[in-house]
This record gives sequence, structure tokens and C-alpha cells, in this order.
Amino acid sequence: MQSCLHVFCLPLYRKLECVRGRAKLETVHRGTGSEHLGVTLKDSNGKKSVLVRIGGNPFNDPETRKLRGRNVEVEGYRVGNQVRYVSAREIRRPRPTPYRPKKSVE
Repeated sequence: MQSCLHVFCLPLYRKLECVRGRAKLETVHRGTGSEHLGVTLKDSNGKKSVLVRIGGNPFNDPETRKLRGRNVEVEGYRVGNQVRYVSAREIRRPRPTPYRPKKSVE
């Protein structure tokens, strides 16, 4: 009996991660047959990952495209240069309160 040494035969147990960053629409997998416009996420460390929603179309998913241009937090699994996510939410930063001097009461 021959043993299978291919990476695809090994059970892969990945840890669910929470990744935050800025989502951007750009060309991914450039120069390959899979080249397309996709949403990338650049985290605070500068690492860029392609966002793919689990159960969604990896080439054109409207739910993923809604994230572009926003600061988001996604929960998912890292697979190569992709984050295959289960859930995503926008991170809204509170706007700084403008300084207003108190009115003097006379």
C-alpha cells in the first residue's frame, strides 16, 4: 500500500482568526488565468490578503465588494495569500469632538 505524501492529502486544521484592516478593490492574481478584480485587506502589519467569503463566488461576490473602501474586521481562515472569511463587519471609528470653548456666563 502506497502512502500519500501530497500536501492535499494531509488534514488541514486551521485556526479561526480575526483580521482588521482597510479593504480595497484591486486586480488580484495578476498575470494568471485567474486574474480579476477582487477585494484585498491590508492589515496593520502591512500584509495584504485577498478576501474570499466562504460560500460566495471567489471572482465576483457582491457581499465582499460592499466592504471596499472601509475599515473592516473579518473572521476567517488564512489560506496562502487569502483570508476566507465567515463574517465581516465595518469598524467605525468615533469622530473626534471638535474643541468648543465654554461660553462665559455674565
